[in-house]
This record gives sequence, C-alpha cells and structure tokens, in this order.
Amino acid sequence: MNNFWTIFFTITGWIIGLVSIFYAYFSGKKSDEKFSNVLNKLAAQPIELLSILSSPNENKVVELYDFQNRVNEPYVLSKFDIDNDGEDEIFIQSGAGPYSCKLEIYNYIQDPDEPTLQLMDTIVVSTTAGYIFNDIDNDGILEIITNDNSIKANKPYVQGFRDRVIFKFIDKKIQEISRLELYTEEEMESMLESFEKENFS
Repeated sequence: MNNFWTIFFTITGWIIGLVSIFYAYFSGKKSDEKFSNVLNKLAAQPIELLSILSSPNENKVVELYDFQNRVNEPYVLSKFDIDNDGEDEIFIQSGAGPYSCKLEIYNYIQDPDEPTLQLMDTIVVSTTAGYIFNDIDNDGILEIITNDNSIKANKPYVQGFRDRVIFKFIDKKIQEISRLELYTEEEMESMLESFEKENFS
C-alpha cells in the first residue's frame, strides 16, 4: 500500500512539474512577444512623429476615422496650428476601450538639446467615431467635431443614440461649444419599427 502511494505521489509530482515547466515556457514566450511588440511600437513612434513634424500642416480633416473598423491602426496623427498662435499642435487620436475614442493635443517644444511633446489637453467621447477638424464658422480657427453617446437618451452605447458634438480649442483647453441630437428617441423607435416591418413581417 505504501508503494502505491509513493508511486502515485511521484507520478503526480512529475506531472505537476512538467505542466509547470510548459506553462512557464509558454507564458514567458507570450510575455516576450508582447514586450517585443511594445519595443517595436516605441521604436516606430519617433519615425512617425518625425514624419508628421516635417510634413506640411493640414488645413482640415473632414472624414471621421472610425476606430471600430480600423482595429489594426490603433492611432492616427495630425498636425495643425489650431489656434493660430504660430505654433504647431500635434493631434493624436486613439481608441480608448471598446466603445470610446480619445483625442490628445500636444505642443511640440523644439529644443535642439531635448525636443519634447507636452500634453496640453485631452478628451474622450463614448463612441469610436474619431474626430473631424474643420473651420465650420469661417472664423479662421478649426473646430473639433465628433459623435458622442447621447446624454439625453440615457441609454447604453449599443442602443445607438448619438449626439454631434463640437469642441473648440480655447486658451489651450478643449471646450464643448455645441451638442446636437442626431435623432430623437421617437425617431429611433420609428426606425426600429420600420426595420422590423421590412425584415420580419
């Protein structure tokens, strides 16, 4: 009987040991791959940054980026002098979780010894739409335009209520200046009823 338990515990110990070794190996391999990806991204960023800094300024962006359909392109860079102060600002759009996107505005400090990017302000909206930059009121200053989950509807993202939101970069801060309901709850219910009639009747 003692031999049985000795053999049992020995075999069990070997199995646990082998499983632990394989687990450690594959976990380490995955960790190395993730770390390598991070290093590659970090290495690529200065090149992208240099290319955007050396490119001419854009005067507008009129198409929403839509991060939901660009999962392999997790961020996009733009360069504008958005407030007409003679200094270029760098704009980085990125996804922020499954249902949000973020905009960060950086000031590029052109110090020959240590050029740096200084974060000026950031906003996050509850859609993956991305951001448009366009001078819609012809005052010479670009507005920042996006779609956000509707506050009024008080519904989750997936139910689709959206507001068109306009921001302006004032005194180095992003400020909301307008919010327009893209469709009301009644309109949405009417659209759903029409969809159900067309597809399920």
